[in-house]
Amino acid sequence: MRRLVLEDMLTTEEYEQERGRLRRRIIESKHARRITAGDRISLVFEDRETVQFLVQEIIRAEHLVGEQTREEIEFCNSLIPGVNELSATLFIEITESSRIKEILDDLQGVDDGNAVALRVGALMRDRNKEDEMATLDELMTLQGVVAAGEFTPGGELVDFRSAVGMPSEQAKVTAQFCATVSNLFVTLAEAYTKLHEGLVWVPPKWWVYAGGNMAVCVGGTKGVFVRLGQTDFNRLYQSLVV
Repeated sequence: MRRLVLEDMLTTEEYEQERGRLRRRIIESKHARRITAGDRISLVFEDRETVQFLVQEIIRAEHLVGEQTREEIEFCNSLIPGVNELSATLFIEITESSRIKEILDDLQGVDDGNAVALRVGALMRDRNKEDEMATLDELMTLQGVVAAGEFTPGGELVDFRSAVGMPSEQAKVTAQFCATVSNLFVTLAEAYTKLHEGLVWVPPKWWVYAGGNMAVCVGGTKGVFVRLGQTDFNRLYQSLVV
């Protein structure tokens, strides 16, 4: 891929006008380029467009001009893959603030060396292919799952499975409820993404409600009822989120 040069960059005024549109496009692009490796590490594969957006954001945030901009472009050009190459940014997600030091200590040395190897096994899926998502029968095999269902974005029940004798009428009501809540969260997430700089809540991944000894987990247009204390939520996330 061709490297970036100063002339590729939008002016400050041009970028402010185009930023919203470009940001939405890059978020969508990165979603398709992201793969997960366990419950904490993910990789986002870069291309010229994602790197250019990164440079534009740095210029905007740090008010770079002239030679400073050239230096930043030169540095970020190392992220653009060459011929027969892939380039990815590695993210480490730590949600427990009290364990940040402990987890990072365990990962010491992850940035050493000149190569990273990824072993692709039977559990790796192309997350762009809906037909390779976990089926309802596969979801029912997960520990703690007592019901699984699929619904349309409009709230119509597509299919369901139940190990607790759930009647079809209850499954239909549940499908309507899950679709309504999902749409509500999408609206809220889009608003929060626009209101708070740097906090990106879209595209949606999944949502969870827990009460008593039960929880409902929804990812996309599939969801499960699970028993609390019997469920591996990391495994559920990997099965439901695409």
